[in-house]
Amino acid sequence: MDRTPSGISGLDSIIEGGFPKGRNFFLSGSAGSGKTILSMQFVYNGAYKYQEKGLYVSFEEPIEDIISDSSRFGWNIQKMVDEEKLKFLYFPMLKKDFEENVFDLLSTLVKQIKENKYQRLVIDSLPAFGMAFNDYNKMRKELFLLLHEIRKLNCTTIVITEKPSGDIGLTHFRVEDFLAQGLIMLHLGHTYRGIEVRKLRGTNHSTDVHRMRIGEEGIVVYPGDHPY
Repeated sequence: MDRTPSGISGLDSIIEGGFPKGRNFFLSGSAGSGKTILSMQFVYNGAYKYQEKGLYVSFEEPIEDIISDSSRFGWNIQKMVDEEKLKFLYFPMLKKDFEENVFDLLSTLVKQIKENKYQRLVIDSLPAFGMAFNDYNKMRKELFLLLHEIRKLNCTTIVITEKPSGDIGLTHFRVEDFLAQGLIMLHLGHTYRGIEVRKLRGTNHSTDVHRMRIGEEGIVVYPGDHPY
């Protein structure tokens, strides 16, 4: 199976060298667990290390803030943007007509991926996307359609979701792990950070929780080192 390496130190070794190419994966965790950092590192490494063009779509956080926060790790994001290896799109979910224009959103994404041949995609985030819908079933249907259409384009995709604090569920809507080909959990305690691959189809992955830290150059995973 073709793989899309994350380029994140320690992560690829526990997922057989990378994510199965062209598939959709959810990244879940509580607030502050490192979801945006890992996702940004995934698309940046694709552009910088592997010559794979990336697209980062935000429904809530302004693009300038994402770039500014990520630049502290020494990533030259603007250079990748200027070289057209990395692109950011902002779709504010607070717009009154967001729900009515989901079809336009899907069309824009598909068009961007096709025309620019993006190989990596980040959608940030599912809770923000879902808040724009009054009807849960409609939101789920639109999400399924979005993932289905992207899946056809052979673009490896990370969708950020959330584990509500104190909730026993793994994800925000509790359906994400059924809709995608993989689920990765980030754990945040008082004295530790951890990463766990709960599901990754087509991959003989580790099922342990491994220690993770956020350092000067971004996320580093320590395979076999239990965080607790």
